[in-house]
Formats: sequence, C-alpha cells, structure tokens
Amino acid sequence: MPDPKRPRRRILAPVDRRLVVQSPPLRTPQLRALFLGDLLPSTNRAIYLDSDVFVRRDLGRLDDDAALLFELDPEAVVAVAPRDFKKVCRVVDCPKVADLGAKPSDLHAFNAGVVVYDLDRWRRLGMREEAHKWILANAYSRIYALGSNPPFVLAVRSNFARLDPRWNCMRGTHKQHAHNLRCWDDAYIRHYPGDDKPWHHQDPLDSLPPAHRPCLSAFLHPTTSSSSSSS
Repeated sequence: MPDPKRPRRRILAPVDRRLVVQSPPLRTPQLRALFLGDLLPSTNRAIYLDSDVFVRRDLGRLDDDAALLFELDPEAVVAVAPRDFKKVCRVVDCPKVADLGAKPSDLHAFNAGVVVYDLDRWRRLGMREEAHKWILANAYSRIYALGSNPPFVLAVRSNFARLDPRWNCMRGTHKQHAHNLRCWDDAYIRHYPGDDKPWHHQDPLDSLPPAHRPCLSAFLHPTTSSSSSSS
C-alpha cells in the first residue's frame, strides 16, 4: 500500500519532442540518458534504470535516499552505487585522459545502469556536453572500449553521491566478485549486465530467484497460469 504521508511523485514528465539526437555515437539507448536534462526540462530529479534489472524495492525509497545524499553533497550531479574494487585505468586509457585535461585520480568506477540524476545540477554544469566531448574524443582516438559506461565516468569524475550498493547489485556471465555476492540476497535492484540474461534461457523461470517466479509466470507462461487459476 502506498504511504499516504509520502509526497506524490510524477512517473511521467513532459518531453520536448523537438529534441532529436542525430549524433551517431549517441544512438545507443544507454547514452540517450545523457539527454535527460534536455528531455525533461521542468524536472529537477530523475531515476534512470537499464532494462535488464529486477526491482525489488519501492523506487520512492531510492528517490528519498538520493535526495538526502544530494542535500549532503552539493557537488554531486548523480547518485550511483560505486564499484571501488574496479580500477578505472584498466578500462580507460589514463595517459590519454590526462592529455585531454582530466586527472586520472579523479576517476571513480561506478555502473550507470541505475542512476539518480540531479537534473538541475546536470544542466547547470553542462554534464551532457562534457560526456559528449569524451564520446567524440573516443571516436577520433580510442580512449575506452567498453560501451556506454566510460563516458559517464569520465564526465562525472568525483561529482557523485554514493548509493547503497544494494540499489545496483550486479550478476553477469563472468566470475562473481565478492562485492556482488555480499549484496545479492538483500539487493533492492538486481542487475544482469552482459549477454546472459535469465529470460534468455529455455525456461527462464528456472534461472530466476524464487521470489520472482510467481509474479513473472503469468507473463512467461500465460496459458498455464490462466488454466491453474480457473481450476
């Protein structure tokens, strides 16, 4: 049941449909999140989620957590779950980054699949333009190779607030880091990066956490679900 004491939040916000992203490096869906400040000009905060996540907790709580973090850190433009065990210079070419004016020591690893944006700060500090600068620089001289996450890291640098890691607990196809194993059972959002998604299996329900199976069986096996409910 919704908590009547909590403020209402708009799920939809007005979008300026005249904004058309024409730059080829920005055509991937994840990179279009860079334009949230333009697409939602009257919104001061927004939550972005990748499509390969299971949300297990009220997103209003995520918004509450981020709002408090933004209040405590006036320099933060986003709230994300940090991944301190990852070395950024293994993902980006730090000497080239330094040549282009960024200090490698200011770079911190995080995953941009779950992000709360302070859009007022994002717009005011020109973060979309900063990220776009790194995308274009990478198109001319390879700075990074791993998709959409590095330009966010390069643009944001140390201007982020640290979410509880349970808001973006990841499990991919490779060996699991202890960081992920610690947060998995109690994760607020489970994130499945990489190619091996649970729903790609022959019977996706077999690979899902047990708590998710009842609510998803109606979508994955509608005939079976409707038969059992009518009997």
